[in-house]
Amino acid sequence: MSYGEARRMHTECGRLASSVPPRSKNISHCTSYRPCSPRYSNTMDYDDPMMDAVTHQKVTASDASGDQRRQEVLLLELKRVNQDMAGIQNGLNCLMQQVEAIPAQVVAGMGKPGASGENGWRNWFLGANGYPEQQSYEQASSPLSQIGGTRFAEPHGESKVLGTRNIALQRELDAVKRELAIAQRKNLGLEGQLRENQEQVNKLRGKEAMFRTIILDQAGVQKISDDEILQGFLKLRQDIQKLSRSPSYVVDTNPVLATGPQGTTSSLASFYRASAWGTLGLVDRRLRMRAKIFDVLHFHILGYNCFGLQGFQTNEAGVLGQVEPGLRRFEYTLTELGVSENVISDWRIATINCVELTGIEDATSERATTDIFSLLAPLLSKHIRQSEEEVLRSSILSLCKDAYKLRMMMRKSKDIYAVEKIGLDGVPSLSALESKADPIAVENGKNSERSDEIAYTMFGALTKQPEGEGQPMKVLEKAQVVLRKR
Repeated sequence: MSYGEARRMHTECGRLASSVPPRSKNISHCTSYRPCSPRYSNTMDYDDPMMDAVTHQKVTASDASGDQRRQEVLLLELKRVNQDMAGIQNGLNCLMQQVEAIPAQVVAGMGKPGASGENGWRNWFLGANGYPEQQSYEQASSPLSQIGGTRFAEPHGESKVLGTRNIALQRELDAVKRELAIAQRKNLGLEGQLRENQEQVNKLRGKEAMFRTIILDQAGVQKISDDEILQGFLKLRQDIQKLSRSPSYVVDTNPVLATGPQGTTSSLASFYRASAWGTLGLVDRRLRMRAKIFDVLHFHILGYNCFGLQGFQTNEAGVLGQVEPGLRRFEYTLTELGVSENVISDWRIATINCVELTGIEDATSERATTDIFSLLAPLLSKHIRQSEEEVLRSSILSLCKDAYKLRMMMRKSKDIYAVEKIGLDGVPSLSALESKADPIAVENGKNSERSDEIAYTMFGALTKQPEGEGQPMKVLEKAQVVLRKR
């Protein structure tokens, strides 16, 4: 070997030795490497003075033996480099095994509560700074020149970290299982309470049905108090008085009635005829209005055996028929045949209850309203507005509905309540009817000028025939009558 070749080999050996740093002390299974210090300068940027001093000397035998030693050193260094390369390859194999195990760990991490979703596995796999919690490795730009500066994390350390995370996840999974078991036990308890409550509800519904049946069965014996009937009666009488005093009606004039085939009815003409209406004062005219309103209510409602089916018709074989008159005639027939009043009242009350269950709207109140409004229409002020007229009609309808409600209350009692109108047949006298009538005025005269003769009934009397044979009739409220002048 020439001197120049020996020098180049020695220089390359120095460079190689300096480019491979020591291995990390943390990797115990890899062979450590300590490069020898170069005997000469490891750079070729300038000429070595030691070498320049012998450029012209002749190569001796000692120089040949020195080259032999350098070659042995170079072989030793190459052997050590190969050992280091084997250790590095072993480390890479360990890391590859860890990388291959990461997908299974990610799947386990996704099973963690709260780890579902698009970024769930990222939050589990990434560290606090958003980067994986494993050692990153720099990619060497030059395998030979950068391999000595790259550091690999210890495989056992990575395995310990993953094992710790696996233990933490297992603990969290166990905690979730315990919470699930507690929730399941609570759910079972709530289901048991729900079943118990449902059983109680079913029992209550059964009792409700039983009580409803009892109430319906005992509907015929429900007692309606005299006070309920009397309060409704007095309120109705007061409302009629308020209507007769309405400023919408002008009573200080003789109304002009329509003529013709569709004009004034006979009752309306007789009420406003000059010989009657024209001779009365203002007070007497309003008293006559009250009496006439009562007459209409008594005809349609208060003196009528209502069942609540007025206007309801049957259609048998194409023939229409009124149900209400038929029921009324049947009740009268039962009375004429001498059927027990207790049996008749039970049938009547049961029939009315069934009619109420159907929800059929009775037309009795509407008919009475139409008649009352038509009766008083000739007295309406010429200056009344349409809206005021509608309000007046609505008040009359309310009055008729109250009268109908009072009458149905009477009809649903086993006691027989009645609103009696004092008849004028035979010129009745007050002295003969003092138990049923009270005088309130004298027509076209003063109280001192009154006679014993009743001119008309302004409002009827409220009477009660108690249930049972031989019970005397009671007068709950006397009739209001107007006497004639002597």
